Amino acid sequence: MANSYVSPTGGASTQDGLSADTAYPFSSIASAESDAGTGGIVYFVDGTYTISSSSTFLTDPGITYKSLTRHGAKFTTTNLAGGHTIYFGQTSATGASQIVDGLVFENLRFGIYANVKPTIQFCKFESNADLSMGEYIFVNGGSAGYNFYNNSITTSFTGTVNLFYLSQSSSFERNSFHFGNSNATSLGANLPTSGMKNNIWMTTDASKSSLNIASASSYSCFFQAGSSNTSGGSNNLFAQDPQFVDPTNGDLRLRPNSPCINAGTAS
Repeated sequence: MANSYVSPTGGASTQDGLSADTAYPFSSIASAESDAGTGGIVYFVDGTYTISSSSTFLTDPGITYKSLTRHGAKFTTTNLAGGHTIYFGQTSATGASQIVDGLVFENLRFGIYANVKPTIQFCKFESNADLSMGEYIFVNGGSAGYNFYNNSITTSFTGTVNLFYLSQSSSFERNSFHFGNSNATSLGANLPTSGMKNNIWMTTDASKSSLNIASASSYSCFFQAGSSNTSGGSNNLFAQDPQFVDPTNGDLRLRPNSPCINAGTAS
């Protein structure tokens, strides 16, 4: 168990992964994972990590993949038509679970291996272009579920899109969503049928939202989220603007006058 460091291009002179200044290049992520080992942390030094292949895997057992500064490390792609995917989690039902913490994923699909229950927390998922990619965040295999905590999702899409294919029984809490779906044909999701709480859901066009999640939610806020999310669940807020700071540009912090402040539950 150890800490190891990765940067987009590696350290300027030494690349042994022992510090941010001597980080491995991202192309040597396997070396960083090997050094970290089960229970270790692979830190991504602030910068942009451009994905050029259709599939990238962060799947070594028991590792925490973490941005050195929260939201300072961003994964992106220049091929918007490629449907490039980051896969995270255990590919088999053995070994320790993994954590991904504080990373930014831009214009990339995110696939979760749920063979051993992983945790995705404090991440940002965003698109700055209209993408047509089918499922956006999805379980790619396994049945152990997942923890999805304190993440923010800001997206825009065209066509018919399943935002989530995450229907397993899991912990889905304290997340904020802003969907710029004015150009979408239909906006849907497969999510857990219970256990979702303290989430905020907002779209820009309620008429194109086929989301149906309020009945499975508690202590959550729904604004312009579609006709299936105007009532139901427990202790939810409806038709109230959550007052995000700057949702168009991905800042989903709450303004001081937000009705969502102190409207959640700590339990």
